[in-house]
Amino acid sequence: MLSDSEMGQIEERVGHAVSRGLREAMLDPEAANAFWGAFWDQLGVHVKQRVEKHSGRWVVGAVTSILTRGVQILLIGALIYAAGGWQAMFAYFKSLGSGGA
Repeated sequence: MLSDSEMGQIEERVGHAVSRGLREAMLDPEAANAFWGAFWDQLGVHVKQRVEKHSGRWVVGAVTSILTRGVQILLIGALIYAAGGWQAMFAYFKSLGSGGA
């Protein structure tokens, strides 16, 4: 059986070793990137779960759908503008307003 002073020495050594290992791991760019990547992934999962729990899945689905539709509209608008400028944009919106006729 270990004495209290021996246990204290072991705890101190383990603490220093863990601290040194964490410091060295965070100084390694690959390890730091892996750590922070996993952190942000887990944070996103946790936040989504909390939001779904408190507001219901339909709210998350609706927000996701609105954001997806907004990005689609922006991309389509950017493509039309790149192809024909403002005139093409006006013609596109005019055709939407008149039912495509």
